[in-house]
Amino acid sequence: MTPTSKKTHVSPEVGVFGRQEQDEQNTIEDYLDIIVLLNGDAVITYVSPSVTPVLGYMPEEIVGSCILCLVHSDHLATMQRLVSEMKQAPGKGLSANCCLHAKDDSWEWFEGSAINLLHVPASGAIVCTFRPHSRLLIVHEHEERVAKEDLLHLAAIIESSDDAILGKSLDGIITSWNAGAERIYGYSAQEIIGQPVTRLFLPDRLDEFTQIMDRIRRGERVDHYETMRVRKDGTMLTLSVTVSPIRDSSGTIIGASTIARDVTEQRLLEAKFRHLFNSNLIGVFVADFAGTFLDANDAFLEMIGYSRDELLAGAMQRDLITPVEFHLLSQQALSTLRETGSSQTHEKEYLHRSGRRVSVMIAVARIGQSETCIGFALDISERKELDKRKDEFISMASHELKTPVTSLKGFLTLLQRRLATQGQQKELYYLARMDSQINKLIKLINDLLDLSKMQTGQLAYREEPFVLDELVQEIVENIQETTQTHHLQLEGKTQAKVFGDRDRVGQVLINLLNNAIKYSPYADTVLVHIANDEKDAHISVQDFGIGIAVEHQRKVFERFYQVTDPEEKTYPGLGIGLYISHEIVKRHNGEMWVESKKGSGTTFHVTLPLVEQRA
Repeated sequence: MTPTSKKTHVSPEVGVFGRQEQDEQNTIEDYLDIIVLLNGDAVITYVSPSVTPVLGYMPEEIVGSCILCLVHSDHLATMQRLVSEMKQAPGKGLSANCCLHAKDDSWEWFEGSAINLLHVPASGAIVCTFRPHSRLLIVHEHEERVAKEDLLHLAAIIESSDDAILGKSLDGIITSWNAGAERIYGYSAQEIIGQPVTRLFLPDRLDEFTQIMDRIRRGERVDHYETMRVRKDGTMLTLSVTVSPIRDSSGTIIGASTIARDVTEQRLLEAKFRHLFNSNLIGVFVADFAGTFLDANDAFLEMIGYSRDELLAGAMQRDLITPVEFHLLSQQALSTLRETGSSQTHEKEYLHRSGRRVSVMIAVARIGQSETCIGFALDISERKELDKRKDEFISMASHELKTPVTSLKGFLTLLQRRLATQGQQKELYYLARMDSQINKLIKLINDLLDLSKMQTGQLAYREEPFVLDELVQEIVENIQETTQTHHLQLEGKTQAKVFGDRDRVGQVLINLLNNAIKYSPYADTVLVHIANDEKDAHISVQDFGIGIAVEHQRKVFERFYQVTDPEEKTYPGLGIGLYISHEIVKRHNGEMWVESKKGSGTTFHVTLPLVEQRA
């Protein structure tokens, strides 16, 4: 059946699309469904090009024909009635299934829909859309495939979740159970599905089930409810539980889903922290990165003299209770905190509410990824006061000892010369032994004086450029003359200059070489290596002696620290040589560190900036 009824001429420039709407027309022509525009007499005034691949007609073949000429006779009466109803109701939309005639005399099923826009000046037509059933089937299949993929994706997420996710009916029978639930509760899916969920409840918490399910039946959701449950092995669990209604396609509530997160370990840690916080063994505080103290225990409040009311009022600010000279240190600690999550343990001072200074040892750690931190502060004021008195005593004793020892050294030298002229060799031997001991005493006194001056910032440095290779060779040769047990082997060269106090750097080398000899009594070689790169000169002193255990290596540069080991021989000394050496190197903007393994020897490293880098 070919549309041959009376045609009405329709100008291509007239109708629903004027020239100004050409862009909209192009969009419709690209649409996959068949778009048809009808006038008030149901005559086709426009048809989209998609009619050709579906029905075989070119658009111009059916424009001007009555749409009813294409409708199958079985559906003609229905379509006539629908067109009549639409013409009488502007803006009304209708839909129906129908068969349309194709050019090859076949019939195609369509899902049709139409809306009356005859009253709209910009349209002036009945707009119809015809979607072939074959395309509907493809769309439905695609939608089903997408839905299936979504379900599989959701199932994978549920199965891989660390949280326990389970489903249950309204009477509490477990219907689904993921791997997270198996890990947390200890039951496999085969064991637990079909069992009542109250199997996981503690006997004194069974009423929770009734209360929760009452809320679920009302369509309510239970969010982050913290409670206790029991594992298969009897272990108690602390869980954060969220329970939501499950509805069928009609919206009827048919069950509930539960997501449970195990917070047992977290709560135990919180309890331990709270115990530490309240124990007042050490000052503990919580502060934000801006410097406001948010919480603190009584020990910390007592340490700095503030009340809890002042804390809650925000009166405790980091910069307010920190002396100005420590502000830079606080900012550096904050930068390290942001980068690494914790600051190095360091000493600083707080200002007590009364105005006096409180010396503290402090360490701070970031709380998760938040802008807050927890700090631990130990009052070391008494220790600092004892150190001060000790330094004062050392300074006084050193000065008092230096004068008589210097006189003793002078008289000894005079006596040695006199006996030498008399040829009294036996007496000279004893005087030489005495001179050696006096030299040790002089070195000890000088070290104590250096230590005292370092503590007060009064140690003098005579800084100038000097050739490092010459200094190292000179020191090695001098120390070699004093030892008969070890060979000092010098390797490498730098031909570089460093800027600093030549004598002080030499003092560092002397101390390292003497230590290498002293702590390698069963070896006979000490290696001294010098090298440089573009920035620094590098000196290393390696012995093959007793070595230093790992737990001591970070402390050997501390003042008065001595390595003690019940299995090893005790070596004499005050434990200040490495401290002084480390401070001298630090003053020269260099670095000093140790590498060692117990029983395998020790290597001390020193780097110093080259003169060119300093410029």
